[in-house]
Amino acid sequence: MTRYAHLWDASRCVGCGACIVACVSANHHDLMNSDNKSWGWVASNIRRIEVESFRPRILLL
Repeated sequence: MTRYAHLWDASRCVGCGACIVACVSANHHDLMNSDNKSWGWVASNIRRIEVESFRPRILLL
């Protein structure tokens, strides 16, 4: 199975989550319309992690 990655410019990120939806759409298109009741959004194993530090905020996907 071919897996794709989406690159983004973190300096222009507004936190909308569109990158997560794009990744799920490309890699797990069969899950796009199935709801995962435990998470309340599109079923996936993709996580969005925000790290606060003395440096500017870092967003890991």
